[in-house]
Amino acid sequence: MPVWVAASACAAMNALLGKAFCAEQLLMLPDNQKELFVTVSSASCLSSVNAGFAIAHCESNLGLDITRNLEIWTFVTWQESCVHSLDSQECTQDSWLEIVAGQGVGKYEDSGELCISDFAKKLFEINLHPLVPSDSSIKLEIVFPKGVDLALRTSNRAFGVVDGLALIGTQA
Repeated sequence: MPVWVAASACAAMNALLGKAFCAEQLLMLPDNQKELFVTVSSASCLSSVNAGFAIAHCESNLGLDITRNLEIWTFVTWQESCVHSLDSQECTQDSWLEIVAGQGVGKYEDSGELCISDFAKKLFEINLHPLVPSDSSIKLEIVFPKGVDLALRTSNRAFGVVDGLALIGTQA
């Protein structure tokens, strides 16, 4: 699932930057020189809120995978502290991305933090970070519209993950 989230996030970022929509997003995979084309359904700039928005559908090959055809929404907005700051020190390399767990995305019950794999974080670093201007940072909100209902069919709660599907995955 992280592959489709990363592709959708890249398409949303490109929309925010005013670039033309491309349904096929080229992603590099972590720790591998392999490239992968991932389909994104749509993307657009939402000018009224100055955001990029994109939709993808998880195309897992496993027929029993509950995330198969899962609709994924991503919203990308500029982080105000870096875009409007005169002090570029506020925009460190580590602070270029804030990920927000939107509706249907799993969070750890004890901390409220997004449940995300290292694989997903690396995908964002390799593919999304190069699209973000060096003096800027972004906020990425991820939404799985059916995530709450689908999570009821998983063992997430037993592992302390609530409110939706965890953003995990270790391979493409």
